[in-house]
Amino acid sequence: MENQNKTNAVEDDSLIPDLRIIDIGKYYRILFRHWKAIFLWGVGAFILGCVFAICSPRKYVVSTKLAPELSSTATSRMSSLASLVGLSSTMLGTTDAVYPMVYPDILDSPAFLAELFDVQVTYSEKDDSVTSSLYDYLLIKQGHVSKEEIPQSDGTKVDPFHFTKEQGRVIRMLGQQINASVDKKTMCMDISVTMQDAVVCATVAKAINEKLEEYVTNYRTEKAKKDCAYYETLYEESQSDYYQALQAYSNYSDSHQGVSLRSSMIESERLKDEAELKYQLYNSNAQQLQLAKAKVQQETPVFAELIPPSVPLKSANSRKKTAVSFGFFGICAGMVFVLFRYRKEEDDKEGK
Repeated sequence: MENQNKTNAVEDDSLIPDLRIIDIGKYYRILFRHWKAIFLWGVGAFILGCVFAICSPRKYVVSTKLAPELSSTATSRMSSLASLVGLSSTMLGTTDAVYPMVYPDILDSPAFLAELFDVQVTYSEKDDSVTSSLYDYLLIKQGHVSKEEIPQSDGTKVDPFHFTKEQGRVIRMLGQQINASVDKKTMCMDISVTMQDAVVCATVAKAINEKLEEYVTNYRTEKAKKDCAYYETLYEESQSDYYQALQAYSNYSDSHQGVSLRSSMIESERLKDEAELKYQLYNSNAQQLQLAKAKVQQETPVFAELIPPSVPLKSANSRKKTAVSFGFFGICAGMVFVLFRYRKEEDDKEGK
């Protein structure tokens, strides 16, 4: 029985993997002994990083933060329900179909990006300042298209239903260079724009803020503006009718002064009553028009720029950092190569 237990113990020990104690000092000495090879790896990678940094265009990033105003009609019960399911009460409280959570989707839509084509940007070109549309800038600077190859615009608006090949290419470029996100708790929107020119980058970021505000404002005030236009039409019609009735009453009164006929007095009273009715309608429409104008102002959202866009002073991809990073990873790669080669030589010796 004892022999059998020893046999089982031996079999169990055979299942335990061969654990070796790592001698860090030994590997340190190996790396120190081959420091020249590691150094050459780092120098080679640093030179490669320098070439890469010089050939790569500079990239500038502009970040902005917006705090949009919400039209809220939620009750306290809706707020409590929102807290139960982990959603923002401000989001449930809005009656808008276009609320902050969908703003990033708006910015990513081809129709919205196409609205940025005509934004005028100014950039440096061979010690000179050039002004062109954002569409032409992207095709020339990033699309590597000569100015002569860009088709001349015929003045017609871009058709979002059917983009041309060049328009689709520019839209893809813009989509890759614009990022947006919304904080679910605060409903604040972060927008970042990446471009190869600092001024162009800030200009595009500012244009995005303005276009987004215009888009949301048009949606929020569309019905109120239609109501305002309707009441303005009624106001103008009732004003004209009142002036005509007042003029008719005035003319009849002037032409029948001193006339004591009963029929004349009745007609004068009728014209007076008609003028008063026209005035009441005119006054009512004037009040409705003022309320409609106030409604338009009330529905107009306010976008607070918590962080307004500004021209960046430094590029996001520093050439020095790029070269140093390449050198660092080159040294790491050299160390791995030296240790791998040493390990392979040790395995070859054990095999012999």
